[in-house]
Amino acid sequence: MMDKLILTLIYRYEYRTMESIAKEYEVSLDTIADNIHWVERTLLNADILQTSVTCVYKTN
Repeated sequence: MMDKLILTLIYRYEYRTMESIAKEYEVSLDTIADNIHWVERTLLNADILQTSVTCVYKTN
């Protein structure tokens, strides 16, 4: 869980692409995308994160 949060913070705070993060951590782009989207969905559904253009849609 901590790794997922760290990846999401890197993606959102440093404005890096998922591709560059995947290359750095030597995992697939799908893995990075799945993890970032999971964190964003969780935070959105808990009303901790405000909706923005970089987030997935709220899935209640």
